[in-house]
Amino acid sequence: MNRTRLTPHFCLEELLFSQQAVRHGIGNTPPGSALINLSRLAEVLERIRAAVGNRTVTVTSGYRSPALNQRIGGSRASAHMDGRAADIVVRSMTPLQVARAIQGAGIALDQLIFEGSWVHVGIAKVGEPSRGDVLTAHFGPDGVKYQRGIVAA
Repeated sequence: MNRTRLTPHFCLEELLFSQQAVRHGIGNTPPGSALINLSRLAEVLERIRAAVGNRTVTVTSGYRSPALNQRIGGSRASAHMDGRAADIVVRSMTPLQVARAIQGAGIALDQLIFEGSWVHVGIAKVGEPSRGDVLTAHFGPDGVKYQRGIVAA
């Protein structure tokens, strides 16, 4: 299979793949503007890879078409829909360790969210400064609540 390499360790296909899209027959082809963002995101993922000791960073959710995002219950303003966000895990590290390593590396991010089982990283829109939001998500019966900082459960 041909892979479109964006950076040394990340290809376009891994940032587009979604089991949910395949399972439900939902198209997940990004527009050109999202492709630009996905290239920018891959560059940030390379810096994250370095921050976690050059371990493999696995993208569990990257780009999401609006239909896919709606299907999985994503935020209506999700940065995933324009290729500016990825949910990641790193083998042999807990998500808490990953979030702390990213935070400690000083990588400019719009959002860094410790989500319990994964870490969400988001980049700012082109031409806009990164907000630098560092949050912990708490999932409960009333939905998701966010707390400032990286907080162990």
